[in-house]
Amino acid sequence: MNSQNFIDFQTALKPFFRWEHVVELSERPITISAAFQRVFPQLSSLLSLAHARNIVINSELHTLYTWERADRKPCGWLCKNEEPILDLPFIPSHQILLNEMGGIRESYGSNEKDLALNHHFLFIGSRCETGLVSRTKFYEELCREQGYQPLKTRGMVTFALEASGNRTLYDIASEMVLLYATDHNFNFVTPVPDQPEFTFYTIHGADTFTEYVELLARQWLEFVKKEEG
Repeated sequence: MNSQNFIDFQTALKPFFRWEHVVELSERPITISAAFQRVFPQLSSLLSLAHARNIVINSELHTLYTWERADRKPCGWLCKNEEPILDLPFIPSHQILLNEMGGIRESYGSNEKDLALNHHFLFIGSRCETGLVSRTKFYEELCREQGYQPLKTRGMVTFALEASGNRTLYDIASEMVLLYATDHNFNFVTPVPDQPEFTFYTIHGADTFTEYVELLARQWLEFVKKEEG
């Protein structure tokens, strides 16, 4: 029999189940290492409030993290668990995240103040890419036309992709986070100076990858029901 958390997941993401073969397995104990807590204290607090279950989707292992909101509505993250990815130069904090939590494939039940909203994925190692990929040529030509020096996007990793195609990247050397968005209505970003309009932005409160992850966790902690007592 499916658990209530899994039933809530099915209800929230009905279209997902039309295309994917999903099987619920056992409850999964949540263990958070000391290293993970040092790097991601806010995320550690959020995960400590979660219920977790092992889920298999098309023979691939996932973890379903679920919470109850303060208004008693369900919410959650479906995270993909993978073997270490070796063909991309992930920064250490990203690798720690992948090793212990995995990357977010689907989320549901959040509010409008959520970095994970309308994303195809966040953090998943096998979905990450170097730089802007197919948009590199367009961006570099735009810079040349407008007299700007293009950023060295080949030294960056795309770690989040929105349904609109907007990408969030970090610089491998500095861990600096940038949003590449050709179309958006966000009020929490600032254009990067000396770059073409509608290209690169910084995200308020998320200058680095670690800060980005912690900002996402704080957003969810604001509406997730805390334990009583």
